[in-house]
Amino acid sequence: MIIIVIVGLAAILKLIEYIILGISTNHDKKAHGKGLVLDVPITYQTTWWAYQDGLMINDLAVEVVQSELNLMNSESVVSYTIQGEIYFENNEVSIQQIHISERVNRGEDQSYDRIFELTPVVQCKPKSGVAGKFAFEIKNQHRVHSTRWGANRVLFVCGDMQQVIELQQLK
Repeated sequence: MIIIVIVGLAAILKLIEYIILGISTNHDKKAHGKGLVLDVPITYQTTWWAYQDGLMINDLAVEVVQSELNLMNSESVVSYTIQGEIYFENNEVSIQQIHISERVNRGEDQSYDRIFELTPVVQCKPKSGVAGKFAFEIKNQHRVHSTRWGANRVLFVCGDMQQVIELQQLK
């Protein structure tokens, strides 16, 4: 009987979280979050990236998917699309994962609050006699938290591409 009550309370708490936050509560460890749609896994660590030289970013597009910011919620979901090419020789190439670096803007240009750097990580498998370019398009989602009341401007950077989005944190 006690177990049934505990399970029932847990289900009610998850339902309340869903109603208040308006965000799915399914956890996906690869996504470092809940309910995110990912083409490519995300990492926050740097490792051996020996094949980044042939990477060329052609386009970055960021859009707000879900943002119901209020007194009880400071979390939004954005979608980003990265298009590019990898030039290669004697390798088969692919995008292994996306590295994300998030930081507070402490630079001279204070027109945005935070900076999110997105880096596609190139994976290579040796294969003799293969050369050319590999075109790719990646669509992922990411959670962004506002850091103060009012306008929160966030700069997304990938290669030479940049885009600023604005989230309005309401009281």
